[in-house]
Amino acid sequence: MSGAQQKSASPQRVLTHRDSHRVKVYSINKSKPQTAQRLEMLKRAGIPIIPITHPLEVDLESQEHYDEEMRKRGGRDPKE
Repeated sequence: MSGAQQKSASPQRVLTHRDSHRVKVYSINKSKPQTAQRLEMLKRAGIPIIPITHPLEVDLESQEHYDEEMRKRGGRDPKE
């Protein structure tokens, strides 16, 4: 067998759909200002933080803030 055809000596683990969505949160540092602000925003909106894998139902930044950041960065796409 050539090198490209040889089988690996150790078996590879195949991730399943269930494995790819297991996320553990051990702690949330509420002392960080941005984290505390985000948690307060979610609390006021009545949105739980668990499960953390679901999309938020609120915008995390205003359209004006987004536009300003994109203007500063020159857009999202890299220059070719």
